[in-house]
Amino acid sequence: MNPLSVIITPETAGRYFGNDDPVGRTIYFQSKWNPGKFAFTVTGVTGQIPSNSTIKFDFLASFSSLPRVMGVPSLNDSWDGPIWTYVLLDRNSDPETLTSQFPRFAEKYIPKGDFHATGFRLVPLKATYYDKGDGGAPR
Repeated sequence: MNPLSVIITPETAGRYFGNDDPVGRTIYFQSKWNPGKFAFTVTGVTGQIPSNSTIKFDFLASFSSLPRVMGVPSLNDSWDGPIWTYVLLDRNSDPETLTSQFPRFAEKYIPKGDFHATGFRLVPLKATYYDKGDGGAPR
């Protein structure tokens, strides 16, 4: 997704745009980190999110928007925020092999002073259902 683009749920589309097509329209966001309003372009509408989904949202903004919205020059300057990434491993993949690569990834991409606040781990999606203490990712 391009910077300052957003995908919205059908409910959000109705709330902001009624029955009009929201694609190509603008939604404004006021950042608490960086003064000013940010104009996000609606690039799509999701399907209906199941009511039993553990992932609740109204908007899905492009990750590349974070530096502007947070007021940092690059994402490398802000590794301390909670970010959850969902991956689907191939049936033949070994989770331990992937996990063993996380320290090298951190050494290569995260500035030395920021690593103390960062943790990488794989958590089975089923395990996030009952434990919401860490934003849905159990420790």
